[in-house]
Amino acid sequence: MFRRRGAWYLALVVVISMCVVTQVTLSRDRGRHTRHRVQVEELKEFQPIPVVIVTYMRSGSTLTGDILQQDPNSFYMYEPFRNLKNAIDLQKPFFLSDGTSTMLESDNFVEMSREIFSSLLGCEVEKLPLSLLRDSFMNAGIKTEKYLKCLSQTRHWQDNKRHRICNPMLQKFCSQSKILLFKAIRHPLDFFEEYLNKNPSMKIIHLVRDPRATLQSQVLAAKFPVDTFKMAAKEHCDRVIEDIETFNRIKEKHPASIVRIYYEDLAKYPIETARTMYDFIGMDYTEGVMQYILDITSRGLPDGCSICSQRADSQMHINKWRKQMPYERAQLIDNQCSGVYERLGYIPVISELALDTVRYPLLKKQHNT
Repeated sequence: MFRRRGAWYLALVVVISMCVVTQVTLSRDRGRHTRHRVQVEELKEFQPIPVVIVTYMRSGSTLTGDILQQDPNSFYMYEPFRNLKNAIDLQKPFFLSDGTSTMLESDNFVEMSREIFSSLLGCEVEKLPLSLLRDSFMNAGIKTEKYLKCLSQTRHWQDNKRHRICNPMLQKFCSQSKILLFKAIRHPLDFFEEYLNKNPSMKIIHLVRDPRATLQSQVLAAKFPVDTFKMAAKEHCDRVIEDIETFNRIKEKHPASIVRIYYEDLAKYPIETARTMYDFIGMDYTEGVMQYILDITSRGLPDGCSICSQRADSQMHINKWRKQMPYERAQLIDNQCSGVYERLGYIPVISELALDTVRYPLLKKQHNT
């Protein structure tokens, strides 16, 4: 009798002990999984957010990029595809990450651009072509300018050794920033659409400007001969229309990931428009940023630099083209770009007097943002 009871009690104790051990083990496992999940979420939270300014040559991207890089948590790469396109167009050697050079054809542009952009998104500086890393336009970025100075101050005859010394600095700047900011004027908007589909946290700013202003600035900078103006106008506005269609497609699928900014709005209302961009990206719009914007858009400095962000008066600057452009040229652009005007809200000029009179509006008040 007592043996049976003793055996029964012993079995009960064993069962209870096993349940306790199992519960403790499960709790520990749940704790480990919870901690792992938190770590993963924290890792995702601190991955840099890519932001791309997609626009066109002479459309205000230098000012836009400079305003956005004033957030200390941003890392700005000014036109990372510039030297790649120049090497192809001018048939110049393009230097790869290992220091070797190659000659590229136009067919290589998209493939090489994808490799470069993927490396930038991963902050894989060691994979970036030396032609990009030694580009003098790197001085346009607050952090990339420091990298360029490192290269100039490092005493090594061999370029690849200089880059090995300075690359960790650039990699740290990139990986520790919350925002990766890029300016792109050589790719259509749909080039970046595939990256947005893979990374919904990515942000795209479609920066537009009156085609007449853009093309007049391009011809003054000798980007194409005057006698090819009609063809240049058609090519430019065809690409803008394609980008508008891509914009609409992205906006429908990822409404919070893309915004359209008019350079005219940025020049006329820099404080308000900059706030719109900062809020869209999720950056801190501080008093220091506001003061910087006021300084560079209305500080009374000479206005002779075509690619500088500082302007004597940004409102006067956006209308300067109207005093420079012949009326016949404005009419030509109006004819070639009517589809852009219809979609974006620009207004054709009705006379030479209207073109020359700055008070006569060439953009509807309620334009399509």
